[in-house]
Amino acid sequence: MLSVKSRSARIAAFTALTALAISACSSEVSSIDAPTIEQSEAGDAVAPETQHALGSVSSVQDLQDAFHAAGGDCDGDLEDINNVKSALGSGVCPGSGTVLTIYVGHDAAEGAVTTLMGMMDRIGSTMILGENWAINPAGNDLDQADEIATALGGQLLTTEATPVRSLDEAFTLEQAAEAYDQADGTSCADPVDVGSDASVLECADLTLIVEADQPMSSEALRQATADALELDGATPIVGRRHIVAIYSDDIDIDTVARQIDGATPST
Repeated sequence: MLSVKSRSARIAAFTALTALAISACSSEVSSIDAPTIEQSEAGDAVAPETQHALGSVSSVQDLQDAFHAAGGDCDGDLEDINNVKSALGSGVCPGSGTVLTIYVGHDAAEGAVTTLMGMMDRIGSTMILGENWAINPAGNDLDQADEIATALGGQLLTTEATPVRSLDEAFTLEQAAEAYDQADGTSCADPVDVGSDASVLECADLTLIVEADQPMSSEALRQATADALELDGATPIVGRRHIVAIYSDDIDIDTVARQIDGATPST
């Protein structure tokens, strides 16, 4: 059941109290750990294993020339030269944003691709793997990645985006809304941005989701924050990076909190 408060009043109260609660509780934690991203294996090859037609390349410029000749959008001077620390050399194609990298050998290239795709498994990814090189296509190159991989004799690897079911897994407001939407009895498939600075999402069931001012890596800090929040007409669920405020009386909040790994007020 909707609180008598207007949307603007609910949003203002929610964001203000959230900031105060996090600030008050953060002193209980000596340090905040950086989020750990689990690595998964790169996706199955879409194209069959081949003898890499391009073979081994000795420079990023050679890879750029071959990529451009294969139809890639990469004409002009490369940008962000050698910014990929794990690579022997790297550069970004001007305009398209496609990233070209070379490595000391095939094992190093394959390992780097596996790591990168594992880090992007929440959003899905596409890579082209060669003998000692890799291409991360973007823009128009992404649409023709299959053709480019075939022309270069590379291996096209893809991963599908995996559903976010826990607030621990959510790095963006949209991912937090996705996790909430997949819980029992909730509705947030198409959240609406209602914050003045794109900081608050509202779900169809009137729930509000906000990004925390800082990560809350410990269960103790999340519980303390949940206990400190006093939202008129709403119950908070506090996650690692996001806070959910449920205004509906029709939602089993305890069940939802367990399903999305969030903390609710202990009293």
